[in-house]
Amino acid sequence: MNSRANYIFWKLRTYTQYLLQFPLAFRRKIRVRSKGSLPRVRSGKINDQHFLILNSLYRQPTFIESSVGNTPDHFLAREEGVEYLFSGVKPMLLLKKRIHGSEDMIENEFAHNLTVTLREVGLKPELFWLDSTGESKSHESANQVQSLEAKLKQIGPTHLVIDSNQSTQDSLLNESSLLDLKCRYGIKVIVIMLDFSTTKLEYWCRRLADVLVYCRPDQESKIRSVTKARLLCWPGSPYPSISNLEAKREIDFFYSGSASRNRKDFLTSLIDADMKCKINFGNRVRAQSYSYDDYMKTLLKSKITFSNGFVRRGEDLITGRALEAFSTQTLLIYEESKTMSYFFSPYSHYIPVKTGNELLAHSLYLLKNEELRKEIAESAHLFYKRNYSNLAFWSGVFN
Repeated sequence: MNSRANYIFWKLRTYTQYLLQFPLAFRRKIRVRSKGSLPRVRSGKINDQHFLILNSLYRQPTFIESSVGNTPDHFLAREEGVEYLFSGVKPMLLLKKRIHGSEDMIENEFAHNLTVTLREVGLKPELFWLDSTGESKSHESANQVQSLEAKLKQIGPTHLVIDSNQSTQDSLLNESSLLDLKCRYGIKVIVIMLDFSTTKLEYWCRRLADVLVYCRPDQESKIRSVTKARLLCWPGSPYPSISNLEAKREIDFFYSGSASRNRKDFLTSLIDADMKCKINFGNRVRAQSYSYDDYMKTLLKSKITFSNGFVRRGEDLITGRALEAFSTQTLLIYEESKTMSYFFSPYSHYIPVKTGNELLAHSLYLLKNEELRKEIAESAHLFYKRNYSNLAFWSGVFN
């Protein structure tokens, strides 16, 4: 009887939440589809009125240095060299297989980027892949823990790096098992929490984390109330250095990713205007998605890209797509975001928009002003490279 009552209560609560969220989602959809602060773009062309308004926005870009306590490379230069910064550090990455563990999937960019950037600063990380199922038998869970412990004995890592996006309900290897291994082997645990939630914070950071990397400065007081971990506020995970920035930019606009967060509503304006763009809603389906390598190659050939980090009203984050744009010197148009503006300066490093019509107008304007587009993209790239380099990130994590 109790289980039946609990089930009914759960169904009612879920249905109520859906009813409460529906009008909010509908209003957001209408707002994104509206013309916003700019006149409606007709026939895929901007007129004199658009130029007048946009010229005033771009005339005086506001260069605002980030207030984050990061460490630029020139402060890291020591007589002993970079090796001194990481002497004795042996990192291991604890990651869950995604999409059946296919390593060329774009969803596995997190593992790829952490591995490559660690190698860039002179470290050789070990990877331990968790099986991607949460329905294992108890003996399978024990085998998983034993496999990890054997790896720890063999490698002797000093630090364990964990992606907090892994399920907090995973029966294969949970927080208690990791805490036991941490205490027995004296390992420091680094948790990278880019997609913030209270559940993840409570699960990974109340006891387990020694260092927490987060990208939501507005949540710092809540985070400090939960964990004693050392905090590193950063716009996202590190990205490999790009050397081939001279590729011909033959694609006017490029987007590849999910249609969630109303991205399709934003991008429909470009599609309807028959703009020369390449848009792909892969939605994490293998047959529809770019491999990560192909995605980055296409981004390097693109002039403009778009992303947004909308979570709910008043809450947002910085997506990996934004940092990929900065690293490839592709101009970024991003939905207006207090988190993005905390780390980067609007109109100097990226272009903020509220609606699909604004996205279209800014894109057309920047394509007609090639030098301005290049100037903003280069400014963003240099600022990102100077303030959020891989060396600065890993130094902040391990020291």
